[in-house]
Amino acid sequence: MVIYKYKILIPFGIGIVSSLYFITRFISLCLNRYRKKTYSVILGLVISSVIVLVVKTFSDSVLIFDLIIGLIFMLVGIVISSFLG
Repeated sequence: MVIYKYKILIPFGIGIVSSLYFITRFISLCLNRYRKKTYSVILGLVISSVIVLVVKTFSDSVLIFDLIIGLIFMLVGIVISSFLG
């Protein structure tokens, strides 16, 4: 009876592993052929995610301390990424 409950996990696990494999191959292919366009798409996704998070944050109550900490970590990330490449 216990094995019957977990039979759904086998196709689910196979789907996760195969999806990860094919997505990484696809991104690698895109980076090899269309480097600038792929980076532009990734950067666009990141920026749009940040915009959505900011809008959601300001629609609720926000503490000034949280905003300052977020800006500090953003600046640290910018500095680290500029040194790395």
